Amino acid sequence: MSAAEHTPDGAHTPGGAVDPFTGEQLLEAGKTAGRMVIRPMMQRAGLLRFWEDVLGETVAGAWQSRYSFDPAIGSLQAWVNRIGHNQAVTRIHAEVNKHGDLLPERPSGDGESGYTVEEQLANAASRVWEHRDQYGDPAVETAEALAVESWLQPILGTASAVMDQEVFIHGLATHLHFHTDTKQAAAAFGISEARVREFKRTLELYCQVILNAWHKHAELQGKPARVRDLISCLPEIGVAGSWTTKMARAIASYPGSWQKIPVSHVQEQTGWTYNTARQYLATTVRLLSVAWGVIDGTVPIELRRATDEEHPRVREEKAA
Repeated sequence: MSAAEHTPDGAHTPGGAVDPFTGEQLLEAGKTAGRMVIRPMMQRAGLLRFWEDVLGETVAGAWQSRYSFDPAIGSLQAWVNRIGHNQAVTRIHAEVNKHGDLLPERPSGDGESGYTVEEQLANAASRVWEHRDQYGDPAVETAEALAVESWLQPILGTASAVMDQEVFIHGLATHLHFHTDTKQAAAAFGISEARVREFKRTLELYCQVILNAWHKHAELQGKPARVRDLISCLPEIGVAGSWTTKMARAIASYPGSWQKIPVSHVQEQTGWTYNTARQYLATTVRLLSVAWGVIDGTVPIELRRATDEEHPRVREEKAA
């Protein structure tokens, strides 16, 4: 049963009232909910073969309940995401009650193989979220954010591939679900606010570097990256603080490979203590390695599928 079979042809009721959204808009929202919410949930439950049925039920239910949709409360995508989530939960409970011995239909080999980037994000978010009953399902929050800002997908996908998963998911949830409120996020995660702030900050650093490297990749057009190209991808002062500027100078002044800079050289150039220099050097080398991978294309190409035209900054420049 496909979602299209449930999509209405018209956008008006027999009484002449205008529907809150068209069938085409609902179908598009359903596709996103299916990819980001329903399919990952059904696959984790070992019931992947039912995901299209659940998608069809979601679209049909959304259309039947369309007059309960209030755009003042939230977007159509968020509304459909939640309907899809509830439909998936209902189907999972029903199937497990009938067939409790079902074997999970998970991809073989690597635990995330076979999933799209969006599905990996939703899966990982759901695994680490310990209070979803109280705060909502993070897969829904992730789906909503990525549907609104499609340019975020390759950036977050790349960050997910290169970062520690605990750091990435907690940082992502702090931004998407708690709108950077680290105190509330810490209460939900059951960890200290200091750790949440560190996770949030680390995600911001990586995303800034990935975005900068993304633009540098387009600028170089296949030419090999030089040290100064990599340095230009480091986070701006407003994102990371002045330490990035000091590290950039230390790297630029070192005659050897940036991958083999000794801590003593950083100390000489910055005046930092050994521990501070060691910490910032390790962070900088990791960030430069990520930038290098994005620029030279070793980062999986499917994680870089959005275009510059989709980025808000480019849209604003064109509008001006």
